[in-house]
Parts: sequence; structure tokens; C-alpha cells
Amino acid sequence: MFYILGFFWFIRTTKAILFWLYLWQLKEYHIGRFKAHFHTAKGKQLFLNKLIFLKIVLFFVFFGLRYVSVKPGFFDTVVDFILLFSIFMLLAIYLFEAVKAIADYSLNKLIKPVFTRKMQFLVFVLLGSVGAFLYFTIFYFQDILLGLLVFDILTPVIVSFVVLFFQPLTVLLRNQIIKKATKKREKFKNLL
Repeated sequence: MFYILGFFWFIRTTKAILFWLYLWQLKEYHIGRFKAHFHTAKGKQLFLNKLIFLKIVLFFVFFGLRYVSVKPGFFDTVVDFILLFSIFMLLAIYLFEAVKAIADYSLNKLIKPVFTRKMQFLVFVLLGSVGAFLYFTIFYFQDILLGLLVFDILTPVIVSFVVLFFQPLTVLLRNQIIKKATKKREKFKNLL
């Protein structure tokens, strides 16, 4: 069951990563412009919606159930029911999001960035990280559901960190290209 959940999670996370990269690209990788987007109604809706709220509730349920120890009996049955219900709820959420991602892709409605060299590199780094995270979470982590939910909820932060981590390198490369172009242009004095 965790493999199925992981598969759905990977599809929805890929869609989320592409969306957040699109947003960074749209805002031209400027922190101020990116932050200003969240003062708009559409920007606020990205974080203040029922799906995010439900995922946060599920996170606290899974986190809290780690520390609940009850003796066999009525409360044990209640805890088992809550856990089972929460697992199926999470599976339903990720199934819905994965189906939506596939449908959006099929109908060319998937919001994705323009795949420049920089964007291809960022997508490669992020999807590689997601694949590695999923592998280690499923095979080596005890709380798989908690791990997937944490990554899910923090996806905007993770994508932003990767974008901002590589931004100085991008600026350095761009400045080198501008320097080369300036030197080349100086050779041609009579352009105008």
C-alpha cells in the first residue's frame, strides 16, 4: 500500500514542483516579487485552502498517534480506527491529486515553467531529490506517512530553497556572458 501511496505522492509532488518553479520563473527569481504574490487573493489561496488544512490536520494526527499508547480494549480500537481512517484519507487525497495532475497534463492545462537550461537543471535537481527522498522514506523511515506529509506541506519552502541556493551561481554566469558580449561589442565600433 505504501508503494501505491508513494506513486501517487510522486505524481502530485512533481506537479507541485513544476508549479512552484513556474511561479519563481514568472516572478523572475526576485524574492520581493515572489513574496508580493502572496498578498494577492490568488496568492493567499495557495496556502489558505481546505486541502492544505486537511493535510496539516492529518500531519498532527499521524504525529500524535506516535505518542499514544493504550491498553487493548475500546480505546485501542478507536486509535486503530483513527489511524486506518487517516491513512485512507491520505491515500484518497493523493489519488485525487495524482489523477488531477495526469488530467491536467493530458489536457495541456498543467502549469509548468518554460524549460530553459536553468529550469531544466532545477527540475533535474528537485525531481532527483524527490526520488531519493521517496526511496529513503519508504525503505528506511519508520513514519512513511509523516515523512510524505512533511515534504508535501513544505514543498514551496523546499523549491524556494533550491531556487535561491543556485541563484548566485546563475547571476555569476549571467554576468560573465554580459562581460563577454561587452568585449565582443567593443571590437565593432561602427555598429550605429
